[in-house]
Formats: sequence, C-alpha cells, structure tokens
Amino acid sequence: MIAKSIMRNLSLKINLEKRNFPEDVKKVVGDFSKYLKTEGVWACYGIPKDISSGWVCLNVGQSRYIGKEMRTNSEYSKGIFRNKVGSYKNYNGDVIFTFDRPKNKPVTIRQRVWYDIGKKYKSLFFVIISESQNKEERLAIEMEYAIKNKAIYWNKSPEQKKKPEK
Repeated sequence: MIAKSIMRNLSLKINLEKRNFPEDVKKVVGDFSKYLKTEGVWACYGIPKDISSGWVCLNVGQSRYIGKEMRTNSEYSKGIFRNKVGSYKNYNGDVIFTFDRPKNKPVTIRQRVWYDIGKKYKSLFFVIISESQNKEERLAIEMEYAIKNKAIYWNKSPEQKKKPEK
C-alpha cells in the first residue's frame, strides 16, 4: 500500500516535470481529502491516449467544495458511478414516483463528460488555480483560465453565460 502511494507520487512528480505550468497554478492535488471543504477553482490536465502529445487542459471548475468535486470527477473518469434511487418531483416538491438508476453507467451529463475524458486521456491530474472564497471572483477566474488554456471540455455555467466576455 505504501509502495503504491510512493509510486503514484513519484509518477506524478515525473509527469509534472514534463509540463510547464502557467504561473497561476498554485498546487497539484494528490490527496483530494485535504481539500474537501476548500472553496476555489481547479483544473484537470491529461495526455491523449491515441496520440503522443503533451499535457492538455481538459476542464476547469469552481466550487465551494473543490476536493469533493475533484474526487467525484476523478471517480467518474474511471467509470465509478454511485447512482442512487432517482425521483420525479412536481412543482410543489411532491415525489410523484421513484426509480432505480442504472449502476455503473453514466446517466448525467457530468458523468458522461468525465467518463469520456477517462476513455480518451491518460495520466489525469488536478491542480488548484485559486482558493478564493468569493463566488463572483471564482466564476471570473474559472472562465479566464479555461479560455486562456483552451480547456477542451469546459463549458460556461448559467451564471457565466449571463455576463459578456471581456
């Protein structure tokens, strides 16, 4: 177990030496649990499996709980889905019916995106761009970083779509 952790960290260190990060990258995340209740902006990088090119920025996100979000995205990229019983609620919030979601299959857009990333890219890793606690600032940092680094899977959130780009 310890050897596996050492090898993973060594692999991460070797992979990081091959990548010239922008100056605004603060931390590379190896242990998501350290950031479970951290607010901020994260980015995910990977190498395409089918061609021999360098690291590419895949996605960028902001959250009140970046560690939890990064961990969940990492699990989805590996095909790990914790699909629970779903329910349909009406406008009053009354549950009209419940249903079982399929196990080990991506059913949400987010799950499908990360599952696709896991199929097409290898050596995924996450970096922390900012630990800002201000949501407006996080949204701005996320959008600027994603556009600047041409994040392949990134899409504007509804809040970002309301604001014109600079």
